[in-house]
Amino acid sequence: MTIASITQLICFAALSITLVVGALGVVLLPNIVYSAFLLCGVFLSVAGLYLLLNASFVAAAQVLVYVGAVNVLILFAIMLVNKKEDLAEIPRLALRRLLSGGVCLGLFLLLLRVDLTTPWAVPGPVGIGEGATIRIGEHLFSDYLLPFELASVLLLMSMIGAIVLARRDVFGSDLITGEDVDQGADREGAPTPAPGSHHPIPLRPAGDPLMPIETPIDVPLQAYLVLAAVLFCTGVWGLINSRNAVRVLMSIELMLNAVNINLMAFSSYIDGLEIRGQVFAIFVITVAAAEAAVGLAILLSLYRNRETVDMERFNLLRW
Repeated sequence: MTIASITQLICFAALSITLVVGALGVVLLPNIVYSAFLLCGVFLSVAGLYLLLNASFVAAAQVLVYVGAVNVLILFAIMLVNKKEDLAEIPRLALRRLLSGGVCLGLFLLLLRVDLTTPWAVPGPVGIGEGATIRIGEHLFSDYLLPFELASVLLLMSMIGAIVLARRDVFGSDLITGEDVDQGADREGAPTPAPGSHHPIPLRPAGDPLMPIETPIDVPLQAYLVLAAVLFCTGVWGLINSRNAVRVLMSIELMLNAVNINLMAFSSYIDGLEIRGQVFAIFVITVAAAEAAVGLAILLSLYRNRETVDMERFNLLRW
């Protein structure tokens, strides 16, 4: 083995340990603030795995969206709703956690069997390496143009919905200020382009593929799949057993990141030339950002009505 291969294996082992320990801390630690900071470490570890899979663009999107936006939203939500409250005792809580742990263990064993016994079509085509950013742009503005536009509309609607839900005076008079805002005016002195003068960026011709770049990945595909299975089952356990509504949203983010790890692994090992998995991972990141914004806004609205984040007390649609 070369020094590069040994370094890659060491980096994968370190990122995997950080990921698993952080995910367990997210769902098990009683202090929700510590869980939020560990969730940030999980997001950074996933970004590091993307770098090992030659997906620098998606790794940057992971850091910008998850660490810079989703995790900050979660921390702000914790600061707004984190108060000391005595949770009511639930009968047979230990039995419920034990049974849910057995279900998650069975799900993990099933995923493990599929990961290790399926004859995956590896090695696939030679990956394009750093040319993946160009290929992602081609996909988003050609065969995935409609989903790309719909994802942007979804993100905009979720941001507006989160603002409306989180406001205290939704129907106040300050929604309409009456001030004239000339949003369509051009910057003073800036030339206005003539109609029809916009030149679209030409796409790559169909018969002119990008030059493949040899970027070997020494970690086997099954290692990424098993790691994603551990992360997914941890998120499922936290989703079932967490009583804090913020921790439930954090568990959902763990599950979405596990899905993205699978998509990125298949994209790098099996579809290294077209990298459709990276495009779908970007869509998942967009949906996750929308889900976090709307979910936390709903949580704030519930907290103002019930003054609690205990999921066991959210048993009525209207009160």
